[in-house]
Amino acid sequence: MRHLLKRPRPLTFYLAALCVALTVPTLSVIGLMTWRFAESEKARLENDVNDINRGIVFDLERQHSADMAMLSTLATTPALRDGDFESFKAQAQALIAMHFHNAHIVLYSRDGFQVLLDVGKTLNGERLPPPVKVLGQDISNLERGATFWNSTYSITVPVVIDGSTRFYLSGRLPLTRLARIIREQNLSVGHFVSIVDRNGIILARSAENESRFGQRIPGVADDAPDHFDWTGVNPQGVSVYGVFRRLNFGWGVTTGVSQSLLHSPLRASLQWLALLAAVMIAAGAAAAWFITRIMARAVQTLEHKAHKLGDGEPIASPVTPITEANAIGQALAEASQHIREQAEALHKANVELEQRVAQRTSELAEKTSLLETTLSHMDQGLVVTDQNRRIQLWNARTAELLGLPPDVLVQGAEISMTVGFQMRRGDFIGTPDDVAIMYASALPPRQTLVHERERADGTVLEIRTVPLPDGRLVRTYTDVTLRKHAERHLQHLARHDSLTGLPNRVLLHEQLEKAIAMAQRHGIGFAVLALDLDHFKDVNDALGHAAGDRLLVDVAGRLKGVLRMEDTVARLGGDEFTIIQAATGGIGPADLAQRVLDAVSRRYTVDDTAFDIELSIGVALWTKKMTTPDDILKCADDALYRAKRLGRNRFCVTAPARGLRRAG
Repeated sequence: MRHLLKRPRPLTFYLAALCVALTVPTLSVIGLMTWRFAESEKARLENDVNDINRGIVFDLERQHSADMAMLSTLATTPALRDGDFESFKAQAQALIAMHFHNAHIVLYSRDGFQVLLDVGKTLNGERLPPPVKVLGQDISNLERGATFWNSTYSITVPVVIDGSTRFYLSGRLPLTRLARIIREQNLSVGHFVSIVDRNGIILARSAENESRFGQRIPGVADDAPDHFDWTGVNPQGVSVYGVFRRLNFGWGVTTGVSQSLLHSPLRASLQWLALLAAVMIAAGAAAAWFITRIMARAVQTLEHKAHKLGDGEPIASPVTPITEANAIGQALAEASQHIREQAEALHKANVELEQRVAQRTSELAEKTSLLETTLSHMDQGLVVTDQNRRIQLWNARTAELLGLPPDVLVQGAEISMTVGFQMRRGDFIGTPDDVAIMYASALPPRQTLVHERERADGTVLEIRTVPLPDGRLVRTYTDVTLRKHAERHLQHLARHDSLTGLPNRVLLHEQLEKAIAMAQRHGIGFAVLALDLDHFKDVNDALGHAAGDRLLVDVAGRLKGVLRMEDTVARLGGDEFTIIQAATGGIGPADLAQRVLDAVSRRYTVDDTAFDIELSIGVALWTKKMTTPDDILKCADDALYRAKRLGRNRFCVTAPARGLRRAG
């Protein structure tokens, strides 16, 4: 209904819709009742077909039972037992005269091939040959003669004398007896009946008996179901609905009614329904046309008044045959007066509004110019996205800091375009949170989210993201590369020796804490070597502190040359060095100490002066009792002092289980 009211339509459309709304339900109810009546009539005709079928089946079975009873009685006559065929012939003639009519009775030998006695009348002067292969059956199929009127069927019973079969007694009965049963049903026009034998051969039929008997009806042979419904074309070429039933002695009865008769109630009902629909539609159309004329005149009057109202002319209340239209006209007249009053006020307001618009336009132009100037001269990059993460605002500094080409950073482009471009370039390596923040659907409004991103070219950007309450994002980009490099340099200086570049005492303690934790967790041992140059003060006194510094740099280089990548060498100050040997399972600490002695003891040349330097080393092996860096450093220092006391230029190893032992 709402769909109909969305688009304006002529008045005739709504009146036609009203006509349809009034007639369609009525016609639907009448059509339903007609259909149900037609279906009930169809069901009644189908029931009639079933009743006729059951009636003929009942009559045939009753007649067959009576025939078998009479023939069985004749088969037990004493004349046959005594061999008095003349007496038997007289009894058989009496039976034919009383019950069978136009039939004859044949007495066969036990093998069924010899006719001993033939009693009865011939059919139209024609004597039929004896039946073949009927012995042992209670009823035979069609025995075809020249015409329907002299064709027969047989019923056979055995003649039992002294407990054994001596003869067979067969009654040959005309097909007209079957046709009589069909005629007694008083079939109406359009109904058809056929009686068939075991093989589906027509024995008798309600119409055209002489031309149809002996024909086979497909689907009703001996292997057909005992009862079924069917639709199709009967032997006369008429489309029918049929019912088949098999009798208890093997024959079948098929009854049918023509499809045209079966569906005639529905066709007649549909014709009456069509006539009724035409009458109702015509009456509705006439009523709609009459009402449309009245309403159209009223609408034309209102339309004329509305045009005058639109031209600014005063209007009076119209008079039409419709009360509601008159009320609308009165409202239009009152509206005319209000419109004139409001027009004057509107003109005055327009003048004031134009003045305000001019003033605000000038102010907005100034602010826009200021905003563009600010954006173009900002040292920071700025990007504003809408709720769907499409770019609304940006400045040239953003493209410069992010290294984006002009075709990527454009108005209305999705932020995913810039993200994809930067991902392919490797800008987001190590900063996955950057993308997550950009695509997050629920961020706390007005809370500044700060993170850093290092681009592939080494540029470090500080990125601040501010979610707005309406779902938009404001993001700024600041180049903090110099500051980050300065911070990293200060951190390096705080953890490394300024002269040799080796780790200092702070970094050494951190590395020892990691080595102790690894040893406690995985049982991987390590060693610490404390080194001290012998008589280094003599070099400073003889050559100066600058030469001494160069000597320390050379010593640091030689120490790094004999260590593995996983080992650490640190300078603690002056001529003191410390080595952390990781994973002592390979080269032993003593072997490493000897290599260090050999490397450091080689001759040095400083300011064209050649001299030798000796070295004392203390080696400490980690044990489970050493839980802090100071514990193992103290053991290494003790071993170092022992090496000095023993004459310098040697190393001593601290044996955890036996105290100290001297080596080298």
